[in-house]
Amino acid sequence: MPTQLLPNQINIPKFKHLIIYTGNIMRTTTCALKSWNIKSSSELLYAISDTLSTSLNSSNLPSFHYSPQSNTLEIPDIRQTSRIHPDDRDSVEVTAKLFYLKHDDQSLISYIDASIHHLEQLLGVASIDTFVVSFADNESCVEKTWKDLEAYHQDGRIRKLGVSDFDTARLKALYDNPSLTVKPSLNQVNIENCCSNQKELIELGKQYGVEMTFNVDTAGTQLSALNSLLSSLYLYVYRYLNN
Repeated sequence: MPTQLLPNQINIPKFKHLIIYTGNIMRTTTCALKSWNIKSSSELLYAISDTLSTSLNSSNLPSFHYSPQSNTLEIPDIRQTSRIHPDDRDSVEVTAKLFYLKHDDQSLISYIDASIHHLEQLLGVASIDTFVVSFADNESCVEKTWKDLEAYHQDGRIRKLGVSDFDTARLKALYDNPSLTVKPSLNQVNIENCCSNQKELIELGKQYGVEMTFNVDTAGTQLSALNSLLSSLYLYVYRYLNN
């Protein structure tokens, strides 16, 4: 993306990758004014809009960080506040969730590598406590991806591996796969869309020792819709930076 000039004359350098830190999207200024049951896609758009406005158009100095080595622009710049002090590490749970939208195995591997490296650098930690992957309907890449994640687990960089919205059949197939050595410790499930028999899934979790966490977040079960949302987000951010 070319150099951008914001309304208040802030020069944004050329960048290839954009990282926006919205924090808890339910706590951003804009979202706080909206209905509590707003759709996830709208909620995300409001959070991004609020973050861009607060970070780049506030009366204070603009907050962003550009890394020329990776051509990455981060908004806002949270480097001074994001790192976890070594004395506090044992009392802080670091959890990451990756939503995988493409059907390219190699792309997923690079996304996993990049996300883990970025989190370690941003937080100043040597390991992630729980790493969850949402595959949606990308069934063909589950086994290959899980084996790559196992390497991080064996190195101690990931302590627990989890999946998102696996029904009974998918969870059983993953757990019983003889070629996999690390078993899933967690399954994050949307209450409404996970399966037809939640009791059966809960019983399987007890049998296998897999923790079941239930929520009402539909993002993991609507990844096909998120693909189109990403295109909208790109256009939105591009137009914002060119406003």
